[in-house]
Amino acid sequence: MKIGVDIDGVLVDFVSGFLQYYNLKYGTDLKYNDATTYYMEEAFGLPQDKISSIMNEYLRSHAFVRMQLIPGSKEAIGNLSSRHSLHIITARSSDIYDRTVGWLHHNFPGCFSKILFSNSPGLPKMSKAAICKQQGVSILVEDSLENALTCSAAGVTVFLMDCPWNQRGQLPENVIRVSDWQEIVETLQKEERFLTETL
Repeated sequence: MKIGVDIDGVLVDFVSGFLQYYNLKYGTDLKYNDATTYYMEEAFGLPQDKISSIMNEYLRSHAFVRMQLIPGSKEAIGNLSSRHSLHIITARSSDIYDRTVGWLHHNFPGCFSKILFSNSPGLPKMSKAAICKQQGVSILVEDSLENALTCSAAGVTVFLMDCPWNQRGQLPENVIRVSDWQEIVETLQKEERFLTETL
């Protein structure tokens, strides 16, 4: 089975790392649980240009590559990669392609068959739903509600990591809210056992 895996909010705690960096720089006290929308400028009522500027600075800092892994992600990815083809599908800027690939190889060596950016240099921007369809990915692990819904509409099953910014609205049947990686692994193992028993 081909499984797509997002990076930020799924493998690494991007929001906590960014807020720590922002708070240190500006003497603020922004909290993780206050990030109730996917867009930082909306969540914290900050000007878009200020968020963009500090975000670009953060993406090039040492703090960026030292962000904390999501608990259980390393073990779960190791487990799943032995039985499935795992594809990174990220909306990260292609400006940090090399840093991202290096980070993935360091933290998850040999685990991902492909590393796909939705905005690769020299190519038209693609939605995650379009990438899943093109690559034959049937399951996606994601934290963005918007991406989860578009992928769901395209027939992809989505494991939606439970975060403050994805709490709005009713979820379709093929979007499964999960609290951690262990829940994803256990759900997939049950599905594999069911398929084996019915063959």
